Amino acid sequence: MDFQELAEVLSVLEEMKVPYYIHAGIALSLHGMDGELDDCDIWIFHHDIRQFYKTFKDYFPGKVRLRSPVAYSRGIYNNYCVLFSGDMKIDICAEMVADCDIGMFEFPLDESAFKDADFFDCGSLNLPVASIENLFLYYLVLRRTKYHDEKKDEFHVKEMLGSGKFDEKNS
Repeated sequence: MDFQELAEVLSVLEEMKVPYYIHAGIALSLHGMDGELDDCDIWIFHHDIRQFYKTFKDYFPGKVRLRSPVAYSRGIYNNYCVLFSGDMKIDICAEMVADCDIGMFEFPLDESAFKDADFFDCGSLNLPVASIENLFLYYLVLRRTKYHDEKKDEFHVKEMLGSGKFDEKNS
C-alpha cells in the first residue's frame, strides 16, 4: 500500500479544509478486523461532490475521475464518487445512497459524523477512521451477494457483532 500517495491526497483534503475519514475495508482493518485492502475509501463532508471534483482534479492531473451511480447485485449506489487512480486506488464519497432490496438508505455524512471518528496510526499517518457503528450500518445495508463475495459484507457484519467492540463503546 502506497502511504505516500494517501498522505498526498489527505494533505490536499486538509488544504481544502474538507473534513474526512477512512471508511470500509481499511477502516475495518484498522479496527482490528479482516478488511479488504484493495483500495482506500474516504468519506468527506462536502456539499457538492461535483464541485469538489473540479477543484481536486487540478491537484492530480490525469489521476482523478468522477464516477456516476453504479448498480450492484441488490441495488444501486445512487451517488457520485471521485476516483483517484495512482499506485493506490482511492474512492472519495461525499454521500452514500444505497437503494437496495430492503429500501433506500442515505448514510449521514453530516459534520457530526466526522467528529466521532476514531484515530489510528497507519505508517507515519494518524488517520481519522469511521466508527465501528458507522461501518456496521454500511455493511449491513449493502449485503452484497455471492456475486460480489470478495467483499464479504455478511462476514464483516458477523465479525463486528462478535468483536466486542460495541460492548467496549457502552462500558
